[in-house]
Amino acid sequence: MKMTDPTILICGSGRCGSTLLMTMLNAAGIPCVGEQPDFECLDTVQLAKVDYEVFERRITGKAVKLLDPHLLPLRAMPDAHVIWLKRNTVQQARSMMKLAAQVVGRGAVDDSRRGRRAMSQNLRTESKRIPPLLSKHVQPKTMSVMDFETIIEHPSAFARALCDYLGIPKEKAADMARCVVDRETDCLPYMLETSLVMRR
Repeated sequence: MKMTDPTILICGSGRCGSTLLMTMLNAAGIPCVGEQPDFECLDTVQLAKVDYEVFERRITGKAVKLLDPHLLPLRAMPDAHVIWLKRNTVQQARSMMKLAAQVVGRGAVDDSRRGRRAMSQNLRTESKRIPPLLSKHVQPKTMSVMDFETIIEHPSAFARALCDYLGIPKEKAADMARCVVDRETDCLPYMLETSLVMRR
């Protein structure tokens, strides 16, 4: 892509499939902010709060993962493409708790049925509330809501549709689809990212 190409914002709440989508875009040759395997870019995200002009220059013409984008002081990006990723909120809540337990310790995470239900409800509310606000505030060229489950269950068809949506050459679709690991859409009992890193 050239610097005149649009910024691609990959947005959602945690454990929505944003890393997978960034991996697919990277496989298609799209410049991405952050590095494999997770494409985390906390330093770049922090710039949005302290030096927006530098932040804007750093992400222009690239794909960037922005989780919880409503917490950032984003300005209008009329040439941007915004993708909001959503997932079955029960499975997403389980995945978020699984990650939190690994980071802070299982005893510090309320992974009771009540805790999972409360988190799932919060995710459901956010998935309805945030995309319209984001679209209105950022005013992107296009905004689309995409499903994690569709990526996992139909990787080839999804990759082709994503190529159409973003103007990516269709011959890149096969490389993008190969990034998707054959798995269930339910939350796995282990961290898939860890196993993928160990294979490298």
